[in-house]
Amino acid sequence: MIVVLTHEQIREMIKNFFYIPTGSIKLDEILQGGIRSNALHELSGLSGSGKTQMCFELMFNAVTSTEGFLNNSTAVYIGSKKSFFPERIKHFVNRYNKDKGTELDPETVLKKIMFKQVNDFDELAFTVHYLHSLIVTCKNHKNIRLIVFDTFSAPFRELRGYERTPQIYELTSVLGGLAQDFNIPIVLSCDMTPIQYRTDDTNEKKIVMDTALGDHFAARMSQRIELEKIEDDVIIVKVWKNCAGRGGLTTVKIDQESGIIDVPNTLKRKSEEEYQREVAEKRRERAEQKKEMAEKNKAEKYLRLYKKLPAVMDHGF
Repeated sequence: MIVVLTHEQIREMIKNFFYIPTGSIKLDEILQGGIRSNALHELSGLSGSGKTQMCFELMFNAVTSTEGFLNNSTAVYIGSKKSFFPERIKHFVNRYNKDKGTELDPETVLKKIMFKQVNDFDELAFTVHYLHSLIVTCKNHKNIRLIVFDTFSAPFRELRGYERTPQIYELTSVLGGLAQDFNIPIVLSCDMTPIQYRTDDTNEKKIVMDTALGDHFAARMSQRIELEKIEDDVIIVKVWKNCAGRGGLTTVKIDQESGIIDVPNTLKRKSEEEYQREVAEKRRERAEQKKEMAEKNKAEKYLRLYKKLPAVMDHGF
């Protein structure tokens, strides 16, 4: 069934949009307010780039904002890597109390976050389809203000290539429908993987890092944000796709106790082109390291197999 919205209905829908701040003033300016409701958001990056920390920041901001308190809001965290640590929320509460001069209880905030661990793809698929019932059930006494999947791409590793695409379409269609029907922002964090391609002019092989679930997944996102760690806790945040307008680039520092902080101007005087060259160089180095490690593991595997073979040379063969 195709639903056609009138101009008045679209205006009313846009009027009901809300935004969850990311913790970075510069990033919120690019996103024109933060993570928008009624949309799917991809948060990608390599391991250690700050994806989980940003997910925690978004959940904390969702339940502790003025609207969050007034609406008795909750957040849903669905994890696949056992990365939900209550201590992180307590760090946010301590920072909040210090900045606001309040005495917010960490347990009060933790009670506003619903947690679900998924261990394989079947559990992920079941959880996605169960979310509709959860939202409807909770709507009478709690307002789910944010849903986070961290990491959404991990359970797909057990599927074969030809199985992934239809499952990506199905699950993202369900999640997109939930985001629109209930006006909820849904954040899907995703790993990165090296992708090899050939250039059109020289036919030279190139390796870049891209989202682990590929173009089929990326095309279904309303917003795409990539985190690239360059030094210590300094992160380049690149908005590749922005449902609020043009993309952009900024630099932040992510710390467990301080959260997400905009980096001072002295650390970000480089142009976007220079950043892109540095990012490309970092990706190339990491791709080469992964390739070397794969070749080393392959050699070690053959060595182990060789040691298991009988000593046929002793018998004159």
